Amino acid sequence: MSSSRRIFWLPTLVAILILIALFIITSNSIRNAFLEAARYELASRASDKAQLLGHWRTKLTMSLLALAEQREIREGVAKIAAGQASDDWREGFVAAFNASARTLAAVHPALESLALYDRDAIKIGGSGADRELISYPDLNQRFYLEKLSPIEDKSIIPVRDPQANPLAYIVAYVDTRSSRPAVLPGKPPVDLLLCLTDSGGQRLWDSDPSLQIPLLDSSATLFELDGRTIFLLEHATVPGTSWTLNLARKRDQALSEFYRLRGSIMIHFGAGTILLILLSLIISRRLQ
Repeated sequence: MSSSRRIFWLPTLVAILILIALFIITSNSIRNAFLEAARYELASRASDKAQLLGHWRTKLTMSLLALAEQREIREGVAKIAAGQASDDWREGFVAAFNASARTLAAVHPALESLALYDRDAIKIGGSGADRELISYPDLNQRFYLEKLSPIEDKSIIPVRDPQANPLAYIVAYVDTRSSRPAVLPGKPPVDLLLCLTDSGGQRLWDSDPSLQIPLLDSSATLFELDGRTIFLLEHATVPGTSWTLNLARKRDQALSEFYRLRGSIMIHFGAGTILLILLSLIISRRLQ
């Protein structure tokens, strides 16, 4: 090969190396853009589902408050507290409360039990125990939530007189695992993993018990399962609760569109490289 041809091929080789570098830089930039878009979408979905859970909890709380605010119940417990209720009248009142409690339990399957207790914590009506341990630390608070375990809460709502003095208490035991249908009404989504945790990091439920999201710090954005599958991870606080919804999606699944696009980019860069080599060959022959 003549020295002029060797000199000519040197810039061609440099151009090919530049094309390869451009391909790598462009591919990485597009990949990062797809990852950022996937994270934004995952965070948005986590926020939407956390809002659904917050609405579920608020709806349950408001239903219990509405029960305590019913005029018939307030007047009834006032009559009982004043010792003015006959046995027959009390029996009718209890039957009416039991019917309301059954209706509420049918609407909110999370209610394990729901009962009305007098100021001495003796049951008036409902499905709870005959006696209850009632602790209500702040009488200015309309609603008190006591956490019994990672999966069970105890809600206490006082029934008050016109001066806001408690005459009786409505006590409801709530299975927090029943919040799952609020965001997963049917089969678990095939493209997502969900996990609900409380403030202590305890797992409340999983969308797929056989493929669980590890309990990680809230700053974690990635995790690995089975030693080979990497997941993107986002967290969202459930409004009005101490819960955190964790949402995960396979990284390769989130980048599936990028992988298809990368194949097209490789074809174009490859075609450009081949064209450059062919042009170089033609020109080098002319230089002979």
